[in-house]
Amino acid sequence: MLEREVQHRKKTGEVIPLALSATPIRDEAGAYQGAVIVLRDLSEIKKLQEKKAISSLFKKGGPGHEGPLEKLPGVLPAFLEIKNALKLKHFL
Repeated sequence: MLEREVQHRKKTGEVIPLALSATPIRDEAGAYQGAVIVLRDLSEIKKLQEKKAISSLFKKGGPGHEGPLEKLPGVLPAFLEIKNALKLKHFL
């Protein structure tokens, strides 16, 4: 069985992360007859992982448990400004 993550580029140029799984099909004698190949779109999972990683930098866990960037003045507004700028088409 083969499992790995691959990148697929659509005609539009957009890159999609995919999970690829391949399993050989063999007959009773063990001879190779074919394979089952499954591709899963990981786009939503990757987006959620990115959101979680970013939010953990600012997340409050109660007094004395601030995220590492939360303690620096002005970091959150600057980060949000950069994040919004990167969403503009001329940056993609």
